[in-house]
Amino acid sequence: SVLMTRSRDEFIALNRRPDIANRARADLFISIHTNANHSRQIQGVEVYYPRESNVKTSALPPYVQPGEIAIETPVIRQALWDAVLTHSRSRAIKLASHVCRSLRRRLGVRCRGVHGARFVVLREAWMPAILVEVGYVSNHPEAKRLAQPAYRQAIAQGIIDGLSGYLRDLGIQHL
Repeated sequence: SVLMTRSRDEFIALNRRPDIANRARADLFISIHTNANHSRQIQGVEVYYPRESNVKTSALPPYVQPGEIAIETPVIRQALWDAVLTHSRSRAIKLASHVCRSLRRRLGVRCRGVHGARFVVLREAWMPAILVEVGYVSNHPEAKRLAQPAYRQAIAQGIIDGLSGYLRDLGIQHL
């Protein structure tokens, strides 16, 4: 099932968005945005996944209880976080690649790539997470397409198609 962070046009703080997914124990997190650039020539879609980081925290990863480890030390906490983030990052990269290819096919636009980033919505999600930039509002022709409901529906379908391809790669045939 899909859990939306909001049902109307309202701002929710960036760090609250992955927190909603974390509390719901979501399997995936997909954040959808529009992009802008000083150069009005730039157009296309981009998909981001969480870039590697050095997590330095006193907390244990989600779902790990203190009683489950013999001695809780900073090194143990770091090793557990590395295991959690490495697994979710590799899945996020696969998901991002599927979504990028699918949007390129469905929309007939350039996919400017799949990139690692340290965006708040990505780095604070405990599950595979991607951020999809669906176009540039600073590019006039692309902004006009983004204003069309049919184009936005095609974007949504492209993301769904990418998600479906990702799930098939995992061996999940039916939702």
